[in-house]
Amino acid sequence: MSTLKADTIQSTGGGAATLTKQSAAKAWGNIASGGASINDSFNVSTFTDSGTGDGDANFSSSFSDANFSPSCSTTLASGSYMRSIGITTATSKVDITSGYQTNNSANNGVVASDFPMYFNCHGDLA
Repeated sequence: MSTLKADTIQSTGGGAATLTKQSAAKAWGNIASGGASINDSFNVSTFTDSGTGDGDANFSSSFSDANFSPSCSTTLASGSYMRSIGITTATSKVDITSGYQTNNSANNGVVASDFPMYFNCHGDLA
């Protein structure tokens, strides 16, 4: 049996190696409250703030189709409301929305809010 040891693996062009046909996340991100900045990410070029509680994480390398598997979360529930997050997929980005469910029926349910957003995506890159 052989053992391969390496400190750094690069693509033939000298950049980061791209994982293919593997189960590792192909994109992930930690977006600051308000969508103003990306705290940390992989395969995310920019985050477009589309309004209160809504934004797009744009991929550096697109997925082969929009049927990849995303997951997302936000910070824990606080006070009298439950925080929620939703995600819509496209080959080149994920659209993430955050808000909270109120206990007050006068608010009619979900209220958009700029909570921190955390996501990861599994699937095949184009």
